[in-house]
Amino acid sequence: MGRGFVRIVVFFCILLFKASHAQSLATYTIARSTGISYSSINLTGNAFDSWRNTTTFTQDDNRSDFTDIGFDFWYNGVRYTQFSVSTNGFLDFSTSTANGFLVENGAFSYNNTVFSSTAAGTRTYPSLALFYDDLTAQGGVSALGNSIKYAVTGTSPNKVLTIEWINMAVFGNTSPSLNFQAKLYESSGIIEFIYGTMTQGTHGFSYTTGLNSQTVSNSNANLKTLLVANSTTFTNTPQK
Repeated sequence: MGRGFVRIVVFFCILLFKASHAQSLATYTIARSTGISYSSINLTGNAFDSWRNTTTFTQDDNRSDFTDIGFDFWYNGVRYTQFSVSTNGFLDFSTSTANGFLVENGAFSYNNTVFSSTAAGTRTYPSLALFYDDLTAQGGVSALGNSIKYAVTGTSPNKVLTIEWINMAVFGNTSPSLNFQAKLYESSGIIEFIYGTMTQGTHGFSYTTGLNSQTVSNSNANLKTLLVANSTTFTNTPQK
């Protein structure tokens, strides 16, 4: 389902985070705000040191090597110190070495339906999907280096990790220009999805936005996927 675009910020806040690290995604609350200021790290952020796919469509389907978060980040009751980022609009805390260039229905591939699959072997998890679709970098020379950056700011215990996708297009269509960020907050465990200029161009999108975790089944709530664009309407229904 294609969805419209406005500048939005979605906060995924962990309830009672300081009291317990045993929370599940079911306890994350969601708020939405518009008219915010979008602060790009295009000029100040770091390019990722290395990427896993070095041979085929490298700026289209790719996943970075493990990168330090810069602090301990608790997500769904688990402590993480590293993450990987995908050209296809998501970041993950997995230990998988998948390179992102896989068969259509494979984990960490461009097929966003695997985000909410119940099959662990073919699911992209645990991950944060900001705009999970078949995206591609279009940064000219050093496209990956120019299009996806990260930065750690602040001092402990109040550090913030920012990851930004800059001027992203889609496979086979360079008319879109998509700009969005994820922010991870050290002490509070808050996650922000922040959207800047989102130019649709001539492409009809069918993206996935949300959170998932280690276990997704028909009976648990370790999944939140956006149902209605520009809203706080999420579901925990797995992909059939």
